[in-house]
Amino acid sequence: MDSTPLSIRTDPIRTVRVASAIAPNYNLLGNNPKSKVVAEDNKRHANFTLGQAKRAAFHFLKETEKCNAAMETCEARREEAEMSLRQVRKETAMWELRARKFGWSA
Repeated sequence: MDSTPLSIRTDPIRTVRVASAIAPNYNLLGNNPKSKVVAEDNKRHANFTLGQAKRAAFHFLKETEKCNAAMETCEARREEAEMSLRQVRKETAMWELRARKFGWSA
């Protein structure tokens, strides 16, 4: 005869609580070949997904490095353009001043 008390056997909520408390202590997969295949498939899928994530991260890292290099180049060219513009403005002001001395008016 079953040694569990009657209240546990008849109370479905208590049965679920007891089963959920006991279940983690047991290997539910056992030696079931289908479970092993499913576990291997899940492992293979997880490894594949991890590999894809690593490749994507590496790709984005390379793109970031390229972008940073382009930004540095762009910044250097902008600074050169600013210096050139300053020089042109100085020369323009100088020529305008000379022209005004000789009677030119804007």
